Amino acid sequence: MKTTVFSIFVFFLNISLFSQVGINTTTPSPSAALDISSSNNGTNFGGLMPPKVTMAQRDLIPVTAADDGLLVYVTDGAIRYLQIYDGVDGVWRTIYPTTFELSTVLAGWNVTGLTGYGTSPYAATTTNSSVVVGGLSRGA
Repeated sequence: MKTTVFSIFVFFLNISLFSQVGINTTTPSPSAALDISSSNNGTNFGGLMPPKVTMAQRDLIPVTAADDGLLVYVTDGAIRYLQIYDGVDGVWRTIYPTTFELSTVLAGWNVTGLTGYGTSPYAATTTNSSVVVGGLSRGA
């Protein structure tokens, strides 16, 4: 009886020490909490499908700061966004498609009143201090 109880204890002890979970793999990475392989047979491949929600459904998710990193795929009409919850600022951030906002002018040429081809090279009228501009040249 003692041997059976000891064997069961050792069995559960071993299970609690191995915490990695693998999907389509029998050897999950020891560094990962969840290791997902794209194929279980080397021929048929797949991807990760995050939950699809509309904007209204996403807004109903009761997120808190503890949900930092929560991932959803927003499909609302023509809108398609991959979004992640920023628990620090308490907002959903779009990570795909990425949007860039260029608010600094690097170089600019004012061609107002310029007649014909103008001079070549034409000096920039606005230049950011972080760039070197040689001028705007026209071809032959």
